[in-house]
Amino acid sequence: MRLVALVSVIALSGCAQSPVDYPVLADVSPEADARVDVIDRTEVLAEALDADLAPRGSAMDLADASTAFALDPSRLTDAGPEGRSDNPYANVLAGAIASTSAYAITVGVMAPPAIAIGVVADGQIQRVAENVWQAQRTVPVNGQQVTGTFTVAWVAVGWLAEMRLKTEDGTWNDDLWFTGFVGPQGGIAWWDLYDRGDLVGVIEWLGDGQGNAHLGLSALDGPHAGSGISWLFTEEGVARVDAVDGTTEEHAWVQHNADDSGEVRLPEFNEGEPACWDVDLTNTPCDE
Repeated sequence: MRLVALVSVIALSGCAQSPVDYPVLADVSPEADARVDVIDRTEVLAEALDADLAPRGSAMDLADASTAFALDPSRLTDAGPEGRSDNPYANVLAGAIASTSAYAITVGVMAPPAIAIGVVADGQIQRVAENVWQAQRTVPVNGQQVTGTFTVAWVAVGWLAEMRLKTEDGTWNDDLWFTGFVGPQGGIAWWDLYDRGDLVGVIEWLGDGQGNAHLGLSALDGPHAGSGISWLFTEEGVARVDAVDGTTEEHAWVQHNADDSGEVRLPEFNEGEPACWDVDLTNTPCDE
């Protein structure tokens, strides 16, 4: 049963129940932390305390927390005139196609936890212990009942969170779907994605609210294992996406500058050499 399919139907109301367990600092995965170089989790959690020891906090603003997933790299896809691959806009068009593809992959990875958080935000989350809140939904999926349980714990510097799934037939038995952390202003977040106990993906997000933002994601399992995508935005107006193919180890990138100039490097374009465009979006030699 695909996890994405479950997300799309977890929309019926349910009652929160007393948690059997809640996320604690010892559960934060060092393996996941090593996979994406955006956040130093040890540094972020240096002053953290488990929920039962932390000063009294408030429930996570789930609607606001979901904005950690709401990157909009649309300016990378405003490509300019369409035309043949040999036209004077070929480089910027290649950059647009590459950034659009990277965006689609990024959304595909990020959508399940983002939708799940959004679903919980539309419902009710109840306090079930000191500094611990929980929401639970049960819905019919393919003829059986599926329950999603989302639990958040205040740890003095933000919230640890986890989503577990349980199915009526026992295929899923309160198994972890994803775990993570969200900072109190939403500027720091990470999510580790699981499939039947195996870590399969990592997402990290860092933003300062001033135009600087960095998002990285990595696949750890499946046909794209070892592949990763990184988005970087700066307050100076630079936007860049880098992608590494886990199979070929090829490194591709697109950079869009504040003056509309930019650069793209794709294995299948321009014989694998970097290609650039100027402020008028026309092809130009790349600086050495």
